[in-house]
Amino acid sequence: MNMEYEVGKLAPGYYADLIALDKSPLNDIGQLSAVWFVMQQGKVIHHHEQDKSAVI
Repeated sequence: MNMEYEVGKLAPGYYADLIALDKSPLNDIGQLSAVWFVMQQGKVIHHHEQDKSAVI
């Protein structure tokens, strides 16, 4: 499998590892304790609707 065409950008058909926060962790590192969305290899691992506490 040639992953060159499946990784490296956020686009349909590509795999993604990402997190979503309400505010920038560059301004407040504490934001990393309030992750509300996690995607790993293109699959949703955590979403705030799954866990109302929204803290991983």
